[in-house]
Amino acid sequence: MMSTFPQWFLPCALRARVVISPRRFWLTILLICCGCGGRQDKWVSDRPPVFPASGVVFYNGQPLEKCLVTFQPENGPSAAFAITDAEGTFHLQTYQPGDGASAGHYRVAFSKTRLEYPEGVDPETYSNPPKIIEMLPDSCTRYDQSGLEASITEGGENAFTFRLDGPALSSK
Repeated sequence: MMSTFPQWFLPCALRARVVISPRRFWLTILLICCGCGGRQDKWVSDRPPVFPASGVVFYNGQPLEKCLVTFQPENGPSAAFAITDAEGTFHLQTYQPGDGASAGHYRVAFSKTRLEYPEGVDPETYSNPPKIIEMLPDSCTRYDQSGLEASITEGGENAFTFRLDGPALSSK
């Protein structure tokens, strides 16, 4: 028994009377669904393995909260990064939260920013982008000036402590 294909399913130009058997319709749907899976994404399968890595950041002896920690590989495809919590603790991520970093040697940099709005404006209603102020000195934020390095190893502890010094952070 033949049935009419639903008219709402077809573009306007093809709304001529189309007849298709229900068996052929469901077979087509099945083939489409089966053809869309079963292969692993090349982007995922070609990733280098990552290993858990974490640490803590201190600035002038105090845990540094809401600081961006970036591990830039000397020879490698992907940087790893994290944001510190209230205790200055971080867990690196390369592809997914907390997954870690690839084995290798890294240069390390830090960034802590604040937003600055024009005097007298309400940040909730201000429509222009605020000015972004870096709170840490260049000796912390630039790879070429920080001199900080770290190595991630397969099966290693990969736990780091960074003690940064500089002028007091302004909360303005």
